[in-house]
Amino acid sequence: MSYYFTDALESLTSVARVQQQQVFERWMELDTQLTELRRDRERPSSFRLDAHLDVILRCIEDEQSGFISDQGDIRKGGALWLQISLSKQWLFSTYELFRTTVEKSTCLEGTTGTQFCQPKSKKCPRCNVLRVKQELSSFRIPLAKHEPAGCNDYKDSNFHSQMMFEKDGGSVGWKNQGYPSKINDKVVTSRRELSDFVLDALTANL
Repeated sequence: MSYYFTDALESLTSVARVQQQQVFERWMELDTQLTELRRDRERPSSFRLDAHLDVILRCIEDEQSGFISDQGDIRKGGALWLQISLSKQWLFSTYELFRTTVEKSTCLEGTTGTQFCQPKSKKCPRCNVLRVKQELSSFRIPLAKHEPAGCNDYKDSNFHSQMMFEKDGGSVGWKNQGYPSKINDKVVTSRRELSDFVLDALTANL
């Protein structure tokens, strides 16, 4: 029996960790800090899986950007569909980890649930995690629930999030169709921008 796919995935993961070493190390640092915030003694490796997926996607995005530069358009076919699927799964998985961290931790003032410290404190680790969780939610809800974020009474089952492609960076992007985005005023935000936002917002404050 051949192991073509698993061998290829092993090689792909190893190369991605090397090419994106600094990014991977930032995810590992964040993994440790979030685990401590949740008081999770077992230290599950779930976030490390998200880190691997992120560095693999960054390599794909870099190659897509190079392909666009050479050919004038995105590389279509199976590689593109896989990139789209993995981008969605990264968003869903990363959001769930932050949601769990919010639920399993307490603010500096003892606040729990979906409430921030009053007044809001940028020095509170849990408040920073909650801010990022809300940012990711504005993109996750339309993709996962087929309804605009913040519209609990939405009845149109045919609503779908608008996906775009950032040709400059080779990344999949989504139109923000809900809460105002804290990243910037762009109508479309790429997966790469969301990943950078998570790392910059959390590793700078935790």
